[in-house]
Amino acid sequence: MNNKVFTSLVWTFTEKFGSFFLRLTTQMVLARILLPYDFGLIAMISIFTGIATSLVNGGMSQSLIRIKDISDKDYSAVFFMNVVIAVFLYCLLFFFSNNIANFYNEPRLELIVKIYMLSLIITSFALVHIADLNRNLNFKRQTIIELISVVISSIISVVLACMGFGVWCLVYGNLSYAFIRMIAFWIQSNWTPRLNFTSVHMLRHQKFGINLSINAVLSGLFNNIFQTVIGKYYSASTLGYYSQAKNLQQILLNTFTQTIQKVTYPFYAKLESNDDLVRAYKQTLKATIVVIALAMFFLSINGDHIVLTVLSDKWYASIAFFKLLCIAGILYPINAYSINIFLVKNRTDLNLKSSIAKKTIIVGILFVTIPLGIKAMIIGQIVQSITSFLINGYLVGRLTGFRIWNQIKIIGKYVLISLIIAIGIYFLKSNVEAYLQNSILILIILFVVHSAIHFTIISLFGFNIVEMIINMKKDLKPAK
Repeated sequence: MNNKVFTSLVWTFTEKFGSFFLRLTTQMVLARILLPYDFGLIAMISIFTGIATSLVNGGMSQSLIRIKDISDKDYSAVFFMNVVIAVFLYCLLFFFSNNIANFYNEPRLELIVKIYMLSLIITSFALVHIADLNRNLNFKRQTIIELISVVISSIISVVLACMGFGVWCLVYGNLSYAFIRMIAFWIQSNWTPRLNFTSVHMLRHQKFGINLSINAVLSGLFNNIFQTVIGKYYSASTLGYYSQAKNLQQILLNTFTQTIQKVTYPFYAKLESNDDLVRAYKQTLKATIVVIALAMFFLSINGDHIVLTVLSDKWYASIAFFKLLCIAGILYPINAYSINIFLVKNRTDLNLKSSIAKKTIIVGILFVTIPLGIKAMIIGQIVQSITSFLINGYLVGRLTGFRIWNQIKIIGKYVLISLIIAIGIYFLKSNVEAYLQNSILILIILFVVHSAIHFTIISLFGFNIVEMIINMKKDLKPAK
């Protein structure tokens, strides 16, 4: 990987981990002020937020990154298409907001939907500016803008929560984040949209983006379907407990996943040799599973201390959900990175077909687990994660020659080693708890011990983290 890509990776890590700590701190404060019911109301509309956001952020912006011969007319075409889609979706949600409220039997949702979804339109004005920075691997500016936006919006949310705004502090916090971020991206950019494009430019990007957009709808629907089912059949407070466990898992998991995914897509797109692509993907796969297996097993084992420390005793009911969700998240980054291979190979059709297959499996899992309760539904998510890996891995093998069995051997080896180490740490935990009462101190001791044992044993099986970092700079050079 050349210096520009490595520098981009460093800046992206800075952005994601900076945002992680800021959001985690905000989460800690808001969880102590707001009620589970408040978080449950926002979680109820997550399926609509997910579908609409996925459509607005769909394939056309990704097309700007992938296509090599790009012009100002392409940027303008994608910009106006994004804005039109966002406005249309907002009007649709505005019109059906009363139906959404009636579906959940929560009258407050009608106004919440109308205000909260304004962020769709605001966000659409910045998507092309973000795509341009991603295309040029300019993540420094994005990092600065992201951190400033998170800081200001977090302060607004906390202040409003302290003033007794309840669920509205989450609504206005989301709007302020989208608005500040959009303004900042416009200020830093010299580009402005123009009505100088033709239908040819629009069709060029629609052709690439259509399958991604359909897939985005499916992802937005099924990524939030569990919350929808819980919100429909259980109380808003119960959904609040689940959603906070899910949010905590996602803050931790997405920080790592999005960092690597954001950098690897434009990097993979610049590789001209399939051998270079396979080598880069294999390195990504190995480094990811080593780190994420450690993190998710540690979080699952210590879920009680983490939930009570971050969210407070009020959220005790979230502990069991959080522990299971962490296990379900182990393969999540791998499934996300494999999609980059589909995009680089310009096989959005395969991405769509795999998505349909995976979503069909989710329907079956829901059909079986809904009568058994929320824990059973989360166990179903673990099964779904494994089947998603097998489907994506098989298709990646077809496209690149990096066969699914070879992927399983890499993943399986490191997950098994991590599991055995985690079991040992689980028994050590009870001994540590017998001598210490402070949850933070317990977490620090167990994390240091767990990490030291994990990387020591992993290194005996051929993984050297220092060598991996060095190789990131000198061995994975894109073809010239």
